[in-house]
Amino acid sequence: MAGKGWQREFDEAIELPDGRTLVTLHDAAAHITGLPKKELALRNGKPQSRR
Repeated sequence: MAGKGWQREFDEAIELPDGRTLVTLHDAAAHITGLPKKELALRNGKPQSRR
């Protein structure tokens, strides 16, 4: 039976440019929440606010 919730594994691991590998939903969530807001906005395709 496949894992459930945040520990569910992806069908294929995701390799990041820095060499780390995301295997579970928890890994991906931890990676995304750790991104700087500026980088996160760029990855989501949202324009940056002007100050």
